[in-house]
Amino acid sequence: MEETLRQQNSELIKVAIVGPESTGKTTLAKALAAHYETVYVAEYMRHYYEQVVVRDPFRSDLSDILPIAQGQIRAENEALAVANSLLFCDTNLLEIACYSEYYFGQIPAELEQGLTHMQYDLYLLTYIDVPWENDPLRDRPFDRQKLFSIFEERLKQQDAPHLLLKGDEQTRLETAILEIDKYRERRHGF
Repeated sequence: MEETLRQQNSELIKVAIVGPESTGKTTLAKALAAHYETVYVAEYMRHYYEQVVVRDPFRSDLSDILPIAQGQIRAENEALAVANSLLFCDTNLLEIACYSEYYFGQIPAELEQGLTHMQYDLYLLTYIDVPWENDPLRDRPFDRQKLFSIFEERLKQQDAPHLLLKGDEQTRLETAILEIDKYRERRHGF
């Protein structure tokens, strides 16, 4: 496997927040990190298209996928050094793979292989029941159900522990906190 897609081992509880665009992932990641007084890993894909790609991001091609995946893993590995017992990831390799499948009809082999080695204690899958917010990097306001189905199917295929989050921002946050606290209690007995 490509070393740049290798996730560092850690005893931290790692939670990945995934789902279609404009479904509240970043808002949730920030709120959870604040609640648990830890850090979150920002979505590298957004940084890549805002800072790295000088051409129109909607003219992206498959060659952009691996650099995005590498940047996401690098950011996650760096965050391990400053996080407390929890680390929240605003997207991860699974998210990048789902977008690759959706936009390009394929996933680079290195990314597929990297997915098999990913370790997260819980995935939070955000549903499409929040209003669409326009953004220069968002282009599929009417295709969120299709994207959601890709995410849901991938999580099931990988038998990944996940929780579907629906409702408003506060409801999602409270639901996520309850599930994370249950997991912490089972894992650490507190």
